[in-house]
Amino acid sequence: MVGYLATLIPNKKSNIHPLVASAIFGLLFAKIVFGDWDRGFQFTYLDVVYGIMVIFSAVLGGMASLTTK
Repeated sequence: MVGYLATLIPNKKSNIHPLVASAIFGLLFAKIVFGDWDRGFQFTYLDVVYGIMVIFSAVLGGMASLTTK
């Protein structure tokens, strides 16, 4: 959902591709709202899996937004 919304933001003065922006916004939003899957502040493989899943879903949302315009 965040990836879809991120591609709707006007981007006239930036050279960032909308799919890259949607991945960045999606990852930051999920990290802020939902946090981590594991306990504590240690970096584990679950953080990597979580990041890849969030980026993948944000890019899919961005692609959906770009194809429906």
